[in-house]
Amino acid sequence: MAGDDDNVKWHFGGEYFPDPRLALRAGLRFGYDTQWLAAGFGASLPSGRFGVDSAFAPYTDDFGSTHRFRLVVRP
Repeated sequence: MAGDDDNVKWHFGGEYFPDPRLALRAGLRFGYDTQWLAAGFGASLPSGRFGVDSAFAPYTDDFGSTHRFRLVVRP
């Protein structure tokens, strides 16, 4: 059986800003056995100094899902 490195992989994604302080993100992955979708958002205070980023990626084959959160502090 050939390894996963033999497959061509494609990544597509986009970002939408309904407000200057809010970003909605989504992406698709093709050519992977256990993953195909990712989604997330980013938000900041009006000053832009503090914010938060979040990402979610579901996996198949009993791997579960991945959630990432990041606190952003700008000088």
